[in-house]
Amino acid sequence: MKKNITLILLLICSISVYGNEIYFKPYLRYHLPLITQNAPIYFNINVPLYPPDVRTYTYPIENFSLAEGFKYGGTLGYTFDDVIGVELSSDYFFTDKSISNSVLYQNDIINWKLNAWNIIPTFTFSRKYIKSSVTGKVGFIAGITGLEKSVKFDWTDSPTIYKFDSNISVGYTISFEYNYKLSDKLALAAECGIENTFYTPSKAELTSYYNPNHPINYYSTYFRTIKYVNNIIKQQDYRQYNNSSSTINYFPDQNSPQIRIKETLIMNSLFLGISLKYNIFKK
Repeated sequence: MKKNITLILLLICSISVYGNEIYFKPYLRYHLPLITQNAPIYFNINVPLYPPDVRTYTYPIENFSLAEGFKYGGTLGYTFDDVIGVELSSDYFFTDKSISNSVLYQNDIINWKLNAWNIIPTFTFSRKYIKSSVTGKVGFIAGITGLEKSVKFDWTDSPTIYKFDSNISVGYTISFEYNYKLSDKLALAAECGIENTFYTPSKAELTSYYNPNHPINYYSTYFRTIKYVNNIIKQQDYRQYNNSSSTINYFPDQNSPQIRIKETLIMNSLFLGISLKYNIFKK
């Protein structure tokens, strides 16, 4: 215990002697899609008709992105001198996107909900003036991202919802920030940059179904669970013989999850942000 306290005191002393500034910044950012993609094919959801018959509703959507929305976070920063520094940020991003599709004379609404918690270590390079400074930033993003997708048909009151597992998302960010000094302790900052993150789920589970007469457990594992893999070696089929003839029908194994190829959701955005910088320590 005494050894840990000694190390902490040495760290504080070294910061006081060699460090130039320690600061904290709460921030708000708005993200706009910069690069889009076709909506992932294997993220489509299943709706059973007469088990084991399952219809996968496929909606080809071009120019698709879930990168639009607000981000809330805070940054703890440390500068070694007037030029070089490091920051550690933590933030939360949420987006809710709905798309209407007309298929076979019915209007369906597809909804995507994505949320992400991120940790962002960043290197900073500053040029200071009398009452202001300009800072360039390069950072790495590591986060936990979750996704939910639903389809609501115009002839039902409840949607069919699949929840994708929360998985690690990674990416990078590049930005420029302008700081204007308000006082010895406070500065107002405006930031503009690019952020790119990648999310690849490994599993999806049915959480709600449009037919209230049947609980979710009424349906098979194949319908309720989707598993994403890098390669599919063997199809999930079993044979069923027709009693009246020699016809063989092929159906998926209802006791196993549906297997699909992994796909990556790309969230590339241009963001604009504001923050209030508070100096905790400054030489």
